[in-house]
Amino acid sequence: MRTRSGRLPRQIPLLAAVLIFFIAPIQSAAAVTEPTAGLLIIEVSPYSAYEGVSIGNFSSEAVNLCGCTLTDGEGTLVFNESLIVPSGGRITIVKASGGNWFSARNDVHSYGADGIAKKGSFALADNGDEVSLLRGSVVLDAVCYNVSPGTAGWSGDSARLRSGQYLVRTGNTDTDSATDWIAIKPGWTGLTYSGPDAFPATVSPFSFPESGGAPIYAALSAATATVDISIYLLTCPSLVALLCQLEQQSIGHVDVRVLLEGMPLGVDISTELALMKALTDAGGEVRLIDPAGSSGGRYTYLHNKYAVVDGNTVVITSENWTAGNLGYGTGNRGWGAIIAGADYATYMASIFANDFSDAYGDTKSLAEAYPELRAYAGDLIYRTPSDHAVPTYAAKVTPILSPDDSYTALKTVLIDAEKRLYVEQLDLGSSFRTPGSDTPLGWLQAAAAKDVDVRFILDASVSSSAEDHQTAVNLINAATEIKAITIAGGDGFNTVHNKGIIADGRVWLGSVNWTATSLQDNRESAVLISSVEVATFFTALFLKDWGINIHTVKEDGLRLTASGSSFRTGETVILRVVGPTDQQYSWCFGDGRIRETKVPAVAFRTPDPGTYTATVTAVGTDCTETITYTVIAGDSNLWSSYMPYVAAAAVIGLGALVTVLRKSPRSAIVYNRERR
Repeated sequence: MRTRSGRLPRQIPLLAAVLIFFIAPIQSAAAVTEPTAGLLIIEVSPYSAYEGVSIGNFSSEAVNLCGCTLTDGEGTLVFNESLIVPSGGRITIVKASGGNWFSARNDVHSYGADGIAKKGSFALADNGDEVSLLRGSVVLDAVCYNVSPGTAGWSGDSARLRSGQYLVRTGNTDTDSATDWIAIKPGWTGLTYSGPDAFPATVSPFSFPESGGAPIYAALSAATATVDISIYLLTCPSLVALLCQLEQQSIGHVDVRVLLEGMPLGVDISTELALMKALTDAGGEVRLIDPAGSSGGRYTYLHNKYAVVDGNTVVITSENWTAGNLGYGTGNRGWGAIIAGADYATYMASIFANDFSDAYGDTKSLAEAYPELRAYAGDLIYRTPSDHAVPTYAAKVTPILSPDDSYTALKTVLIDAEKRLYVEQLDLGSSFRTPGSDTPLGWLQAAAAKDVDVRFILDASVSSSAEDHQTAVNLINAATEIKAITIAGGDGFNTVHNKGIIADGRVWLGSVNWTATSLQDNRESAVLISSVEVATFFTALFLKDWGINIHTVKEDGLRLTASGSSFRTGETVILRVVGPTDQQYSWCFGDGRIRETKVPAVAFRTPDPGTYTATVTAVGTDCTETITYTVIAGDSNLWSSYMPYVAAAAVIGLGALVTVLRKSPRSAIVYNRERR
């Protein structure tokens, strides 16, 4: 239905295609039956701008609504004349027709028109109400939302929705409870998690910073027809140069479209906009969602990081496509995958078309948003990256989206794990920082209580959140069976920007942070990959980041070594322990002297002749290790005595320097530029 520009007919929103209903064939009057249990309420829209109710027919024959009523307990809509709902179809009854997406569809009728009489005060309350469909006194279906006290034909808690949202039935089953419903906004796709293994595919996993983004360049370079990119930040000049090159090829021309977040949080987008102007000058099409001056759009942020290439390949990452992540400077810790498979790519192409559409009033072309914009003035040259080999494995993949189904999918993935849950996250929302029964930490704890090996890495590279994250991790370790740590950078990266999960033989990869906004209000994209080989690939990376920490010390103990076993009086001894570099250690040299360090090494001068037992303890734990050394009489060589001391000081100083650099304001600045 979409054109190449991505526009959808305004009179047929994409939601109608996503929902379970379709345009049914015309049926003869002879096939029309009396109302049956096949009639169900399928949409409830309480907010005054588009108040209304839709009724669907799940039976095999057309149904006449004449003689039915809709009531909210205070008023009633009475169907006094023939009104046919075809099999598999729906009708919508609205407060006021015209002027909004809800009434701009086929088969829409207004209160008080077309034989629908309004009696009493039928008006759906924003803060909560109930809607019942009856024939005579028989309740055919009912829906309760928010603060509704309940009604006949409904069980359990009310369905929940927030301002600007409406309720949509998720399928053709009817449990008369909130599980039948989801709350969405106009322009949301309203998809539900279908479980793992939805589509067959081949998957090539890679990581940041190791890959330098080379697999992304390779996938885009291979395009022959189309490249559609939906992303929060795209600021790498070399990548934009490649996109311009694809557009300008006389042979093998590629249509490039880019959908960008219009107002990323705390980011100067002037360079990005200039790069996008260069792309549009080359023939590409760029749209911004909720650019400066806009309000009331579909999503709080468009936070995706994916591309669909030629309708058969998807590139998806946890990282924004910035210069730092794509081979220029220091990249983040992140995960990515090239996924080849027509079914998955078609699915993601439909999501792109929905979000790229201008039917919902929140997207603007680059020229519309910034008519006086000047193109990028720097060198725009595509520099082929160094080769980075990636393995390829057969897999099954399932798309996951926010705000559609990421919360449900996350819960399912975590609670279904049987042996292993390894989680590496940039952020942990304030509402998730204490273990709760229905939060990600609660689901992790439920898994840990079943003896699942649960490990959780949380970033601590930015000063504004590091203390809160460490406090949260301390509480997790004290109050749950989850093993949790924070890290402030690692081998070649400053920030853990990842949002990854390894659950047994499956991997969750994508843009979804563990925050309420990311799960419920942003447009996010992730993928669940079912492949033991892909899980093994990312497990190796996770364990590298996990490193040696307080949990490994408790499991494996400390290993203490000395620079020798026999020393002369006054000689310098160096003790080293294999343990966390950010742990505080207490050292006892066996002669009554005690010292504490914040690095896993210490140097001291030997006491009087004798045999001594040196001890190290990881402060705050019961992990202790000892080693015996002997001191013999005689003056040590001055040079041999002080050189080890200098070496020890260098070791200790280097450890302290690494700690300082990892927690420096510079690291925080890098993080803030690419935080989301």
